[in-house]
Amino acid sequence: MSKLHPGVHRVSKILNFLSDNGDRSFSYVEIAKQVNFSRSTCHMILTGLTDVGYITRLNDKSYSIGPVFNTISLVAARIFPSYCGNFQGKDAKEFNEMKNLCDMRRAP
Repeated sequence: MSKLHPGVHRVSKILNFLSDNGDRSFSYVEIAKQVNFSRSTCHMILTGLTDVGYITRLNDKSYSIGPVFNTISLVAARIFPSYCGNFQGKDAKEFNEMKNLCDMRRAP
């Protein structure tokens, strides 16, 4: 495996932390502490990730995983269906609703 670029490493640490705690949102200070970054570095990365939709900044100024990951998940599900398992009940309904929304967004 090639050596990981420091910027990629920092971004992935933040995204992994937020996805591992997807049911919560965090202040940038909390995120900086959890991933062991300076506040300024963390804030800079969070601002960039927010600008591209990978994370969302909420009204209380906390951060959580952003809407881009819904699309990424659906694309991954199409490419690697064996990894997605069988959705049942409410999960299947929500997955299909999101899939339909993404499909409509891609329609010409």
